[in-house]
Amino acid sequence: MLSDQSEQPSLEFQSRGAGILERPRALVTLSGEIDLVNGDSVVEQLLEVANTNPRVTVDLHDVTFMGAQGVNACLAAQRRARAMGCDVRFANPQGIVARVIEVVGLESVLLAGSDDER
Repeated sequence: MLSDQSEQPSLEFQSRGAGILERPRALVTLSGEIDLVNGDSVVEQLLEVANTNPRVTVDLHDVTFMGAQGVNACLAAQRRARAMGCDVRFANPQGIVARVIEVVGLESVLLAGSDDER
């Protein structure tokens, strides 16, 4: 199912520097599937990053599937991170993942705008 044998999504973290007036943004790259099996784990792992980074961009380019639980996980992570004072945005969905986000009408809620640093 996922490239990681433990059924956990594969996460890669980078911290990007920003300009003097901008806050730094962490870049998290997800890969594999986000679904019922690992949605809660995705939320918890993203919140760990959000706990120490005021702005987080989650790159979805390598996510191959996102079901309803995956969408809910993204929304929950974003909502809970905002409550902690962190801005979490998702970027670069491809194929079926982009289509799912489009069909449920969450592009403007989940996805980073073109003016956001990625």
